[in-house]
Amino acid sequence: MNKAIDYKRKKARQKEDLAYETFEYERMQSAEEEWLEHEKVVAVSHSIGLLPVNYQGVVQAYYIEGKSYSEIAREQALEEKTVEMRLYRARKWMKRNWKEDEF
Repeated sequence: MNKAIDYKRKKARQKEDLAYETFEYERMQSAEEEWLEHEKVVAVSHSIGLLPVNYQGVVQAYYIEGKSYSEIAREQALEEKTVEMRLYRARKWMKRNWKEDEF
């Protein structure tokens, strides 16, 4: 009896997995959404270029490339705490110098 119950549960999970994959396929971006996303990345990259030079590298790596503090520190030959502090100061600089509607 337990084998039959396990078999039934296994079949039910397989149906759920297929439904999930179909749902992910339906959520693919349209060409317009992809273009808008690209334009947003270009605008943000341009804005990052306006930051002080010592903040640009860590902000680009963290927010655009999605790297962790340790990866950035290793690539830029910095201490992890230095990366953390530069990101903190960069965010502080952005809040002080940029208006929300500009970004």
